[in-house]
Amino acid sequence: MKIKSIAKKTLPLLFTLALTSGCSSGNAYFAERESNPFNYEKELFLEKGHVSKSDNGLKVFVAKYRDKNFYPEQKNRSNKIPPINKVCLGWEVILEKCRGVQSLSDKFQRLTNNTVQEYNPVIDSKGSYVVFERYDHKTNISDLYKIDLKTNIETRVTDKQSCKNPTISPNGKKIAFNYKGNIWVMDKDGSNEEELLNLNVKTRIHKWNEQGLIFAYGNLNFPNAIIDFEKKEIRDFRLE
Repeated sequence: MKIKSIAKKTLPLLFTLALTSGCSSGNAYFAERESNPFNYEKELFLEKGHVSKSDNGLKVFVAKYRDKNFYPEQKNRSNKIPPINKVCLGWEVILEKCRGVQSLSDKFQRLTNNTVQEYNPVIDSKGSYVVFERYDHKTNISDLYKIDLKTNIETRVTDKQSCKNPTISPNGKKIAFNYKGNIWVMDKDGSNEEELLNLNVKTRIHKWNEQGLIFAYGNLNFPNAIIDFEKKEIRDFRLE
């Protein structure tokens, strides 16, 4: 399938996005140098996935805590607490701090705490906000939420009930996401939603960097195409 030939028909005039790089990164130092941070993390989390990093040393990821007491009680219709299972032990968004940390116990900050599940968190290059996908297994609804890391205020930024795979532009001003298999883009506050690309085949966003918006179409196991905003074209892409 040649997608470059249909780029002019499918791409709206959204190529004026200013893509810039962020701040320089730094090393993390801990007061408890005799402890192993990796072992501490393994003791704290049962599972971990989808890590996203900012340029100033912050990380976000989703994880399941080992300690069942970290999770709110979930009661069924008979007012009984169900047994702990994979649904109860939902994925939570965790912020990993690498600067100004005095102890390993202060290293991780839990950003979400509820009975639904979160996936695919991404942090902007400056480390100012996080966008993630929230899925409610009871309603089968998935939408995107944003957390301001300065205020810890959470806001819902989509209301389409089928939004997934968020990614943030390098300058932090735009958020791209999948909606019903197509690629959409909006401002970071959720305004000005607009369909960016519809290839009439299912797509999955991979990431957005200085090269462009990288995604997969057809075969969703690996990214194979890129929207180049500078050249205003779509072309084939291969991971190096």
